[in-house]
Amino acid sequence: MADKKTSHIIMETCKSLGIEYKSVNPNYVSYCEDATKLGEYCTEILALIDKIDNILEKHQIKAEFKEKISKEVSDLHTLEHDLIKLAYQLKEKK
Repeated sequence: MADKKTSHIIMETCKSLGIEYKSVNPNYVSYCEDATKLGEYCTEILALIDKIDNILEKHQIKAEFKEKISKEVSDLHTLEHDLIKLAYQLKEKK
């Protein structure tokens, strides 16, 4: 984690000084990219669940759909909160 923290500090310092810099640390770059992707995917999945539930409800099909996936939705919300916490941790370490 020290390499990620170091890269983040360098990137944020350069950014604040108007210096263009991209980390050559693949761990940090990958870590940030993956965290961003996970956040986007969770948002997309939650939106799709709502769309599916609305269609099923409209046609009175599988009324228990949303109940059956409530655990998965809960897990996604937990993951989303973990990603938000991660973003704050990265921001605080600059």
